[in-house]
Amino acid sequence: MNARTLSRAIGQVRRMSTEKPSKVLVSLAGPDRVGIVKDFSSVLHKSHGNVEESRMAQLGGEFAMISLVSIRPSELADFRSELKGIFSDSSLAMRETTESQPTRMKEYALEIDGPDSIGIVAEITQSLSKKGGSIKSLDTETVPAPFAGFDLFRMKAIIDIEPEHLEELQDAVKAVGDKFGLDIASLTESTTTK
Repeated sequence: MNARTLSRAIGQVRRMSTEKPSKVLVSLAGPDRVGIVKDFSSVLHKSHGNVEESRMAQLGGEFAMISLVSIRPSELADFRSELKGIFSDSSLAMRETTESQPTRMKEYALEIDGPDSIGIVAEITQSLSKKGGSIKSLDTETVPAPFAGFDLFRMKAIIDIEPEHLEELQDAVKAVGDKFGLDIASLTESTTTK
């Protein structure tokens, strides 16, 4: 190795050690196959990045992943390029994020069960939004209930809301539950931690 090459390598190492990582949200969706998470995490590791948070699910034969990663800006272009090459049959989106600002909101858990019907999610989320609720996470599923004669809808959500609006939000969600014949567990303070 000549002096010029060595000097460039040392400069790159110094930049890497002082460069502050960015938080980047990565979403990936495409055909399910063995090794998707391994391939993603290997590329991230090679790019000196780290998974901060992630959610992954197989839905209808497809695999969807959303991850918050920390990675140095100087590594981002190569990271994106390598992911595009490996996941050419998938949709890939990336964007830098900003730190969330502290609020007076508290987290509450919401659980809903009942007969499946078109419009449940739309009406529940509209009620939440109108009363100032912000959805942090939402999981739904429909499962067969052969003895009942209908499919069973289940929803679990974590919602941020200012405590003084909690009662209004509970009343609004209860009204939707009554309309669709749903069992709605009261909003309870969430035990999830950041």
